Amino acid sequence: MAIPIEVQHNQSFFSTNETVAIAVGTASANAALVTPGEQYQAQIVNDGANVVYVNFGTDNTVAAAVPASGTPAQGFPILPNSRIVISIGSTTWIAAIAAATGNTLLITVGKGTS
Repeated sequence: MAIPIEVQHNQSFFSTNETVAIAVGTASANAALVTPGEQYQAQIVNDGANVVYVNFGTDNTVAAAVPASGTPAQGFPILPNSRIVISIGSTTWIAAIAAATGNTLLITVGKGTS
């Protein structure tokens, strides 16, 4: 089940939570998020040279997929060496995948935007 997200820009981000790291490769990998409640945001950093595709869910069955031409896939792209802050609501899991290995995704849950 896809969970709606809202992209935020140009404000401050505050977190007292731990950062979760995912080694992203060509197979979907997921991790539990530290979510203190609803109405929180996730700051996602793609520390890699490849586009990483992410998807959110409520349990460890969530998966991400690299879209193929003419075949849509759940999730959205995080550009190489970039940072984005999105609203995640009560989401508790994130999944990530890339077309190549050697990427790390860093996810921190908090309040605010960036």
